[in-house]
Amino acid sequence: MYTDMQVRPPDAYFAGFPPEINAADMRPHFDAVRQMLGAAPVPDQFPGDRAFENALAMSGIGVASYPDLALEFSAPPGISPGAGLGASDQPTDQDSSWMFTRSTLDRNYLPLAIGCGAELRALSEVTAIGPHARGWQVRYRDHRAKRTFIESTTRLVIAAGTFGTLRLLFAGRDKHRTLPRLSRSLGSRFSPNGDMATLLIGGSNHSEIQPKPTVTALLHRNIADHTAITGAFGIPLNQFNFPSLIAPTAGRGTILFGMGSGKLSATVTFDGQELHIREGRDDDAQIYHELENDAVSLARGYGVRHPFVNAPFGARSDRLLTVHPLGGAPIGTTPLDGVVDHTGAVFGHSGLFVVDGSTFPYAPGTPPSMTIAALAERQSSFIASYEPTQHKEQ
Repeated sequence: MYTDMQVRPPDAYFAGFPPEINAADMRPHFDAVRQMLGAAPVPDQFPGDRAFENALAMSGIGVASYPDLALEFSAPPGISPGAGLGASDQPTDQDSSWMFTRSTLDRNYLPLAIGCGAELRALSEVTAIGPHARGWQVRYRDHRAKRTFIESTTRLVIAAGTFGTLRLLFAGRDKHRTLPRLSRSLGSRFSPNGDMATLLIGGSNHSEIQPKPTVTALLHRNIADHTAITGAFGIPLNQFNFPSLIAPTAGRGTILFGMGSGKLSATVTFDGQELHIREGRDDDAQIYHELENDAVSLARGYGVRHPFVNAPFGARSDRLLTVHPLGGAPIGTTPLDGVVDHTGAVFGHSGLFVVDGSTFPYAPGTPPSMTIAALAERQSSFIASYEPTQHKEQ
């Protein structure tokens, strides 16, 4: 569930990057992403926002902020954006006059790329990469044609998401042996971005009708040297497949989702088939304790006495759930502390680039999609200016 939130990390976050990347350097790239996505706060307050604000007021832990969302919003006839929503105006899934259109890749970057000659091959899964006399080779499986193909290229950009990218790089180094000189830093500095879900069932302060935007209001706090964010999902719990014991009460409930810039720096290993990460909550107890305290305080504001913290595992479990896996192929200054340099170029492998969340050296503690996109905006100019003649035999 992509929440559309476009949140910039604090300037201090970039202090952990190579010196070429800093807050001032990144600012125009964030602006470019915001403009491309048309990101802006939703222009009206929704029922879920009021319930969240009331819970914050009762808990006394802070005030709501409203993030930029990458969606197009159009109100029904007779409702002026910014005028507020009356009880009879609340949007529902059955009210087709309320329109929320996500600014997804098929509506922004991809049409421009296709216009410049890019070719998309859907249902095609890359299974291996390796060097070639002219640059790089990619082996992929076309699941529609049920055939395997090999393509050659002078420049190869891997942007398969953190786990997809790590699988390809680990397989190239340790399984296929096509990338034997990859940095020993591969698999280091992995972070779950402090993600933690809390399930609230029952209570008296929930909104009966939820808005279509997934998250429209946040509690955004700086605690010591951490960033901590908590928001409420704007979707009814009865849309989820809960056990029969919970299902009857799910209509009066809320999911709180938190994230934070903790210090957990895990190691990812690869057994030839699967990735493994052994660390858990206890490896960064402070940030999860802070997020849990915020969730419990908000639960009281919602009238819920017994929140299910660290769902689906429970407060006593050391296990973690993350929807923001980051790192494992971190940006560094040399192969001793990173897999790629500040341009996204893989150390020791000319013409090979990584541009996705796997390159994050630390957790931002904010929704990472905008930072991933801004780094991609920055790195694209370096990739475009790369001269294939620089390639050397691996």
